[in-house]
Amino acid sequence: MRIIILFLIVRVITAFRCFNFYGFETPRHGLVCDWQHEPSFYLNIMKSTMGVDTIRLPFSRENVMRNDFYYIDNFIWECGRFDMGVILDYHRTWSDHQGPTPEERITIQDFVDTWVSLAYRYSETKNVLGLDIFNEYQGTNSSYIIDIQNTVIDVIENELPGRYLYFVGCVMWGTDCREFSLSQYNINQDRIFITIHKYIFAGGSDWDVTIPKDVPSSNWFVGEIGWRHNVPAERKWAEDFINYLKSRGIRNVCAWTIAHSYDTDGWWGDNCETLNIEKTHLLTSVW
Repeated sequence: MRIIILFLIVRVITAFRCFNFYGFETPRHGLVCDWQHEPSFYLNIMKSTMGVDTIRLPFSRENVMRNDFYYIDNFIWECGRFDMGVILDYHRTWSDHQGPTPEERITIQDFVDTWVSLAYRYSETKNVLGLDIFNEYQGTNSSYIIDIQNTVIDVIENELPGRYLYFVGCVMWGTDCREFSLSQYNINQDRIFITIHKYIFAGGSDWDVTIPKDVPSSNWFVGEIGWRHNVPAERKWAEDFINYLKSRGIRNVCAWTIAHSYDTDGWWGDNCETLNIEKTHLLTSVW
């Protein structure tokens, strides 16, 4: 346990240079682009050309309930081989769609139990750094989602004290954090990150409002950012937003996603082969 805690402390004081690697939350239950190359192909390029040190790994509860962890375990092991940390992201309950709340057609106890099972499964896997408790709550009731997040934190801390970092999302698809502060969570400040998601079509442009300045820059985590680089308006939006993050000293940034994204075109494009170097340079400039 002492080794795990030391590893976490080291990672807290450095920026998360992060990519989302989606697929385990979908009906396919497999990672994007694995039909073209093994995931290690992309991890190697991320590490060597971008300095990526963390993967945010979306999953669905439905996938967890299959109790077939061979591919997930292997991918986490591959991330460790490249000295990359992993943040587990409860992205969906049902693999065919993104539900609005943690309790869509399940109980809160089911939701918490899913997290407990994963927390125990990876408790000795040092490169599993943290838990992103719920992806993009779609409602506006901040008290509701804060209470659920604290329930997960309290249960896991009681079972595995000091083991994980926690990533807590906001309201309105994770785009609006104006009602969130570190004091609302039952955990030390150096182990909690408030997660904001930003796209040109989501979250508005008044960033000082939706990303409050009373939360220290080191406790912000941009869990998702993406844009279509070949669309001038979106490229300009990305340049402006990344410059804004720099001005705020926010360096924990996680790109969505490596490829096959309708919203962002990914970084490798639909062919899973050609890396967009110009887009890459804009992303890495924030790190």
